[in-house]
This record gives sequence, C-alpha cells and structure tokens, in this order.
Amino acid sequence: MATPIIQNVRKLTARAIGIGIVTAALITGLLVWWETNAYPRTDDSWITANLIGIAPEVNGPIQRLYVRDNQFVKAGDLLYQIDPRPYEYALERARSEQVTLEKQILNEERVI
Repeated sequence: MATPIIQNVRKLTARAIGIGIVTAALITGLLVWWETNAYPRTDDSWITANLIGIAPEVNGPIQRLYVRDNQFVKAGDLLYQIDPRPYEYALERARSEQVTLEKQILNEERVI
C-alpha cells in the first residue's frame, strides 16, 4: 500500500496530466477553427467571398462612383467611371499624328 503522500502526489499528477490534455485539445481545436475560418479551403465545393478587392484595367482618377461601401453587386454592374479626358486627349493626339504622317507620305510620293 502506498502512503497518503504518494497517493496525493499520484492524484495531483493525474489531475495535472488530465488538465494538460484537455488544455492541449482546446488549444488545438481553437487553432484549427482559426485556420479554417481565416483560410477556407475545399476539394469539391464552391466557396464565396463576402468582400473582394477590385482593380481597373486602366488607371486614372475616378470621376463617378456608382456603389456604396459593402453594397451587394452582381456580375456586370457598373461600379465606377474613370475620368476619360487623358485617354481622349491621347486619342486625339494620335489621330493628329496619323493625319500628319499621311500628309508626309503624300508629299514623299509626289517627290518620287
């Protein structure tokens, strides 16, 4: 038979091990929940995003905004309008350069 002191030590050791196992299980469960909540993944299902970032194909200042923060939108909805003036200016400049080059070609053809 074990003495009362040894029995108390065994009880405390068993209790400490039990508490350690429960604590480790809780921490592991929280870490798994945190990871799957922050970074959901699947092999054969669809996932959706509540918020996504967007980027335009061209840059420039936004002239008009058609949506509010956190507004639900669907594919094809107009979100914003970028100021077209720099692009209109570049197009007009390219057209004028084209006209100038065409006139230079005509002049060169006359010389030949």
